[in-house]
This record gives sequence, C-alpha cells and structure tokens, in this order.
Amino acid sequence: MDSIELLLAIYLLGIYPWQALVCTYASAQDLPPKDRIQYRPGDILIGAAMQVSYEKTNGECEEEQHGIQLVEAMNMIIDQTNADRSILDGIKLGTIMFDTCGSEPHALQRIITNILPLVLSGNNCEECVIHSPLAGVVGATYSSVSMQLATILQVFSIPQVSYWSTSVELSDKARFPYFFRSVPSDVHQAAAIIKFIRDRNWNYISVVYDDDSYGTDGFEELVHEADQNDICIAYSKALDKRMNESNVDGLIRDLMSKEEARAVVIFTVKHNAENILKRAHHVSGALSLVWIGVDGWTGQLPTVDNDADYLDALDGVVGFIPKLDTPGNFIEYITSVELQDNFRQNLSRNPWFPRHISTKNNCSLPGDNNTAGLRVCDLHERINSSTFQLIETPIANSVYAFVRALDQYHKVKCNGKAVFCEELRNMAGEATLAAEVYHYLKNVSFTGVGGRHFHFDKNHDGPPTYDVLTFSKDRVRNKSGNLLDGWIKAGIYADNELSWYTSLSNRTVSTKSTCSEPCKPGEAQVQSSSKCCWFCQKCSSRAFVNGTRCENCPVGTRPNEARNSCVLLPERTMEYNSAHAIFVLSLGAFGLVCTSIVTVIYVVYRDTAIVRASGKELCFFVLTGIYITLFNCFTVTLNPTAISCSFTRVILAIGPTCMYVGLLMKTIRVVFIFQSKRIMKTKAKKYLEPTQFTLITSAVAAIQIPAVAIWLVLDSPNVLEVALADSVFRTCETLASIKILYGLIYPFLIIIICTVLATINRNVPTGFKETLFIGFAMYTTLVIWVSFIPIFTTNTSDIPLKLATVSAALSFSAITILFCLFVPRCYVMIAKPALNTAESVMSRSRAESTANLEPDRTTRSVRRAKTEGSQIPTEDRTGVT
Repeated sequence: MDSIELLLAIYLLGIYPWQALVCTYASAQDLPPKDRIQYRPGDILIGAAMQVSYEKTNGECEEEQHGIQLVEAMNMIIDQTNADRSILDGIKLGTIMFDTCGSEPHALQRIITNILPLVLSGNNCEECVIHSPLAGVVGATYSSVSMQLATILQVFSIPQVSYWSTSVELSDKARFPYFFRSVPSDVHQAAAIIKFIRDRNWNYISVVYDDDSYGTDGFEELVHEADQNDICIAYSKALDKRMNESNVDGLIRDLMSKEEARAVVIFTVKHNAENILKRAHHVSGALSLVWIGVDGWTGQLPTVDNDADYLDALDGVVGFIPKLDTPGNFIEYITSVELQDNFRQNLSRNPWFPRHISTKNNCSLPGDNNTAGLRVCDLHERINSSTFQLIETPIANSVYAFVRALDQYHKVKCNGKAVFCEELRNMAGEATLAAEVYHYLKNVSFTGVGGRHFHFDKNHDGPPTYDVLTFSKDRVRNKSGNLLDGWIKAGIYADNELSWYTSLSNRTVSTKSTCSEPCKPGEAQVQSSSKCCWFCQKCSSRAFVNGTRCENCPVGTRPNEARNSCVLLPERTMEYNSAHAIFVLSLGAFGLVCTSIVTVIYVVYRDTAIVRASGKELCFFVLTGIYITLFNCFTVTLNPTAISCSFTRVILAIGPTCMYVGLLMKTIRVVFIFQSKRIMKTKAKKYLEPTQFTLITSAVAAIQIPAVAIWLVLDSPNVLEVALADSVFRTCETLASIKILYGLIYPFLIIIICTVLATINRNVPTGFKETLFIGFAMYTTLVIWVSFIPIFTTNTSDIPLKLATVSAALSFSAITILFCLFVPRCYVMIAKPALNTAESVMSRSRAESTANLEPDRTTRSVRRAKTEGSQIPTEDRTGVT
C-alpha cells in the first residue's frame, strides 16, 4: 500500500466512523443500490465484494444481470453450511457484502468504510454494532477492482479470494501475497485461445482489448503465446470503456481493412464486447469475421435482444471461460426466494433483491411512489423460473475455500470442540483470525462443485481448466425467452489440450485467417516483411526445403515425401526381370544353346574329314572360349561383390582370349602347311602334331592369366555405386568404366594379327578355307567392337544400358565366331554328307576352278609336295588330312 492509498484510507475512515457501521443497514431501502450493504449476523463473518451493478458511461451504476445470482449463491452456501453439523459445528457463519459497481474508486470506498472497521475497532469497542471477527473477503469480479482491494487488504493480512479476476498481475505474490482466486490466470486463457487458433491453422489475427489491467495483461500474454506459436497480430487496439457508436464503427472498419485476418479476439469485459457485436452488422462484410471471446463476456451476452442482426453477429462466436459448475439445486433455490424474504425488516439479507424483482416482474414495490401506474408487487413475488437466465460463475468454490479453511482452523483453535470458543471470540475487531486463516487457505483441498478436485496452486490460482462455448442463434427459443440458451458447451481445454463435444459453426470451420497459404511440399517458404507472410518458391525435383531455401540433396540421396530432408536412394542391381537383363540373358542363353548343339555335332562327327581338316583339338579349344565368353551374361546380373567382380574380370579376359587365340593358331597352322617356301623339316613338322600344337595354343592363351592376376592385385575389384534419378545402381566398377579395356587389350591384339593372316591366306583348298571364314568373322568382330566403344564411353548415366552393351558385345562376338566357323561345317556334316570326304576337302570348288585356269601357288605347293614324294601330314600325325 503506497502513501497515497494509506492517506486515502485514513481520510475515508474519518468521514465514515465504524462505530455506527450497521445502524442504518436495515433502514437503507431508500439508498441507491450501489451504496447498500448486505449483512447477515454470525459468529464469524465472510466479506464479499459483489458486482451487483456496473458503471455506465455517465458514471451511474446500473443493475448487473447476474449480480443477484452472485449474492444468492453465497447466501445459499452459507445457509447450507450453517445447517450442516459435519462442518464448522457450533459455529454460525455470517456475511457482509457490498456492491463494487465495477468501479475501482467505489469499491475502494466500500472496503474502507464497511470492511476495514471490522479489523480496526478493537475487541473492546462498546459502541460497535458488529462484534464478529472477519475471516476474509470474497471477490471482486474485475481484475482492476481486485487489485485495488488486494492492495488495501494485504496491509492488514486479510486474505481475499476472487471468483472472476483473471489478470496475470494478480499471480505476482510479491505484490499480492494475500490474493487468491478460484479461477486460473489469463496466462492459461491466452494459451487456450492460441491453441484453438493454431489447431485451426490460423496464423494472422486481430486483437481488441480493454485499456485496463485485465485487458492489457491479457493482451500481453496473447502476444507472448502467439509469438511462441508463430502467430502474428495483424491489428490491435486498446479500448476505452466509454466508446460511442462512431468509435466502434471506426474500430470495425479498421478490423475489416486487414483482409487476411478474419479471426478477432475480443479481450474485454462484456459491455465493450456487446457494443462491438451490436454494431458489427452496420459495417459491410463485418459478419464474415470470426469473433473469439474471453471470460469477461463469454456466456453473458446478449443481455437484451433488441436487434435481430445482433444475434447474427453473435452466431458462431467461440469463447473461453474457466470451468464453471453451479450448485445442483441453485435454480430451485433462487426461484423460491420471495420478496418478503428480502424486504423491510429482512432487507439486510439481500438489499438489492426488491429492486430486481420490481424490474423483472414489472411491478411497483409497496410504499413506492407509483407514478407509472404499475401494479403493486405482491410480497410473495419470485423470480420467474421460465425466464430465468442462469449465468454460471465459480463463486461457489471461492466461498467453499473459506468454509473449508475455517473448518480446519476452528478444529485446531478450539481443540475440536463444537463451540465458538473464547480464543475465536476474542479476535473480534482485529485482523488476527483473518491472518491465521490465510495459512489454511494456501493448503485447502476439497471436492468442489461438479465433483472435481479443487486446490490453489503456488500462485494461489485455481485449476487451469476452461469450458469452450459457442453461440448458436437457432437455440434461442424466442425474444422473450432465455437468450443465454444460445451458448453451447462445445469443448473443454485441460492439460494443454482441446477436446470437443460438438462441431463448430460452418462459418468458423470454413474461415481462413492466414496471411499466406502454407507452402506445398517441395516449396520453400521465403519470408516477406512479417514472419507470418511469405511467398512460396518451388524447388527442383532433386532439392529439399531447408528452412526458407531450396538445397540439392547430396549424391546418392533424394528428397523425402515431405521434401524437408534427404533420404538414401534405394539400392538396386541388374534385376533379372528388367528389360536389359532379359535381353542379355536371352542372348546369352541363345548362344549357349547353339554352342551346345554345335559341340554335340562336332563330338558325333569328330572323326570325319571336315572336322579332322579343321583341327579337332583347336575346334574344341575355340568352343571352350565361346562357352566362357557367353557366360558373361550371368556375371553382369550377379549381385556385385568383391568375389563376383573378380570372377567377372576373369570371364571378360579369359573367354575372348581362348576364343581368339584358338582362331589365330588355326590360321597359323594353315599358313605353316600351305605358305611354306620349302618343304618343312621333319623337326618342324612335329610341332603341328595335335598334342604339341594344342600345348602351344594353351601357352599362348595362358599369357593372359598372369596379366589378369597382376590386374587383380594392382587394382582390386570394387563395387561401384552410381546415383541415378530414382536409385543407387550397384555394379562392378570394371563393367562400368574404361577399365574394361584392360582385359581386352590382349584379345584385341590377337584379333588384329588373326585378321591380317586370314586375309593373306584366303586361297586354300576347300577343306582349309577356314581362313576365309576366320577373316569374315574378324571383320564382323571389329565392326561389333568399333560400334561398342563409342556407345560405352559416351553413356555416363544409363548404367544398366552400359552393362547390357558390354554383355551384348561379348555375346555377339562369340555368336559370330560360332556361326561363321562352325555352323557351315555342321550344315555340311548333317545336310551334305557327300562333301564330308578327303577328296572334297582337298579339291577346289568348281567356281574357283573355272575362274582360275592357271594353278595358283597353293596348288603348286600341293603338287610339288606330291611329285617330290612327300605327302601332306595326316590327322594321325598333324591333325591335317
């Protein structure tokens, strides 16, 4: 309490002496409602700052719709407590209430003149009418009023329990140590509102709020929570309590100017909220706004229905209020109270009740100057149960908190005796009882109204649970009925989560309140002036969204489905069911089948002239090379490992080597026989014998073996992983790089030599015309490999095609040798057996004889060999017929 407030208290106490505190209570019927005091005698008193009326713009106080309900709810709880022997046995509770009028100065005056004397008069005051100790004060409604009262009461250590003040400031125990409340702080209400907004995927809202502690504190919490959840305040405005219609219309136009912000939080008490909603339909398009209410007015509007458009503006409103439960029998209780229970000698029970009955029932109180010609109220007049509008508040738990704390305190202080002991009686006129009850209030715990557990937290606040209400104009029965029936409990906020009982209005569900639409997956959110406003930049198919920019995924990865990070590409190899694999395997299988057929034919006809003339052993040597080469189709489809890649190198290097070395040696054999300048010496002839010549052929082919071994040692086989558009392709590095040529250098050299020799020695007897076929096969092979190299070296992306190209080149080379050298002879052996004789083998073709009448050099060599007594080596010796 600062010096100004203390001086004010002393001044007011001098004006209003407490010795005659209640002398005029019973005769106060003619006093203005705001100055009336409710008093019910008891052993211990509980004070109450009730908002029975509210302050109008002209400073006058007008009856509040739910004010009477607050007074009667507390009366009912006190009556029930006094009748219950299980609690405060032997103690009668009394009350002293005053009207705050929702005004800070008025409430401050009342607390000083009507409450403080109870703790300042001393226990020996003979002139005092009231000799009961005070336990504390219930109230007030508005946070600004509660702050003023708390500032005064804490000077005397008097605890205060508010039933509706939710300002964040009141949780500051350094400033308000004796303040309690049965409702949660606006910190939780702001969190609940922002949770609702976030769940609707809104991020751009407007806020209007009262220019007082309740509104400004609530607004600050909203801003804090919004910032934590990336929600922006597009427009905000502090409202004066005395706004006129033109001010309200201007405010609504300002709200409409923010076209993207369709959600508006009204953080005010109900009078400002009602002024805004009443004028909403006067501004074009304002009914498209979604209004979000707070505990200051949710569930309390409309007070009167004097405009059909007013209900249209209210329709679809979503509001938050602390979880409220009215005592089960309260409606029956309040509608059973009669005028005579609160009139004349009973006026002090509820001095505001007679005027309320007169207004609601449209009658004149007995003894009033009835100038309007109204009927005189009957003493049995009651509140009309059919038109009664219940407005729930948590006042019940505020009163029960004092009752439970007093019960525990009484048992301790009076040693469990069911009496109003002297220890308590001697506390009258002092603040001792209130100061000691404070410690029991902090730890009070009980089952509150509605069956839920109630206790105060470390900040003396109530449980942070909120009802979520929505207004439906269709539920309002008629204009003379209960207008508040339009409010529906749509959900509940508890434990930082929203749960819904029913769906919200179509307007609320369909409305968007966003500055910018969320970017689609794969679009970067590039910020503009506000963090809630942006434009979307589309990223490439290989890029992911990293905050506000696009970034390419590293090699071997791709964007995930959400396009917000990269994931590893799936690995794959040459699958057997792929088009490339099917082609390669089909070609290889075809070659192997044909080779097997040729092999069988050559085995069956191995002793015939045509097989013997071509060199049986060399034929099978070449067929072995063809087999090995054709097996490449299986190696390229194997799962790549170090072992399989090594095997691939061996197939690649050894197969063509065996195939082409065999052909080279066949060509050299013919050269030795027919191109010798003189008759071969006997020593030289032995090298043409099958065994020796086969060993020589094997030795020539074996040169490739150490070369392959050195290759494997110096450059160990590796598995290559190539990132494709949709996967990482795994294959042997040898098959996909220029290194493949390392294993083909020796076969290429043999092909060149073989081609030259076959070309030179193309004119030989029919049975020895293999050189002609070998030459043709070499030409075709060169064409195949000349075509292969450009395709292989220029293809850098389609690895499966690259592998298929390698395999096809090898297979086509082997099949070419098979069909050029072996298939024609197989045809002769099967279809033309008459030509499979020694005479046919040694003769020239008829066409050749006709074209060349003069014997060529080869013929002369044969004839010379015959005339000189020599003979051409037979197969038994040289393998030549």
